Amino acid sequence: LFAFSLEWLEMLEKKIENLPNVTAFNVAATREDGEMKLFRSAKFDNSPTRLTKSSSLVASKKNVDEKNMVVVKTINFINFLKSLDNSVKLLKIDIEGGEVDLMESLFESGDIDLIENIFVETHERDIPSFIHRTNTLKQQSNLYPKSNINWDWH
Repeated sequence: LFAFSLEWLEMLEKKIENLPNVTAFNVAATREDGEMKLFRSAKFDNSPTRLTKSSSLVASKKNVDEKNMVVVKTINFINFLKSLDNSVKLLKIDIEGGEVDLMESLFESGDIDLIENIFVETHERDIPSFIHRTNTLKQQSNLYPKSNINWDWH
């Protein structure tokens, strides 16, 4: 499980403390190891736990303030996926605007074969520039028989 904030990481760790096969990481899953800006709501500090859901890796998302951002550590998700000892039965992708990039890289690398079921929450309603790329990915996934991909997760 990946978390974007210490508050969420602490909540996740508490929920999974009795699950020995689950580990929480305080990183953003992206195409590359490094750092990225995480843009937050202008009112983020008033309610960090609730408004974390409004954050985005994309500055053009409608509900974020480009001035209210933090730098988050990123990991190359493809490398992480390949480092696992076996295939993934279920992957839920809701990475605040990074879904399109991650799904494109999974298709491009062919490593989508390592994941049996994928649930993706996309943000093209809030990031109109993603509409075409998301629709292209949906069409591509319909032709891809090895993974079950649900694009309507909310």
